[in-house]
Amino acid sequence: MMDSLWLYAAVFGVLFIVREIWWRIRLQRHTKKVVEERINRSRAVLKGQIGEQMAPLLPDFPFEPGDVRFVGGVIDLIIFRGAHQGHIEEVVLADVKSGGARLTPAQRQVAKAVEEGRVRFETIRL
Repeated sequence: MMDSLWLYAAVFGVLFIVREIWWRIRLQRHTKKVVEERINRSRAVLKGQIGEQMAPLLPDFPFEPGDVRFVGGVIDLIIFRGAHQGHIEEVVLADVKSGGARLTPAQRQVAKAVEEGRVRFETIRL
């Protein structure tokens, strides 16, 4: 009877250790996967930010680089078309996208406000 109790205890102990090792391996794999996903997401964000700031220097950019001001945030660029010649013809709010990227909800709201004429100029004096 005692021998079988020791046998059960030993088997239980071995199974417990095997289970612990299995869980630790799973945790390590999961942690590695999560870290890799975060790094890849971070790289994508950095590439996008670099692209936003470099866009005016690309040959296919439709505006004069001297007319462009980087803003970042909800919109990436404000373009004062004609500013490089001393005569602003148009003010354009622009967002730079690459690949299949879509406008965020906030960007869609800005676009709608512009389309509906809910845009104004204000002087703020301090």
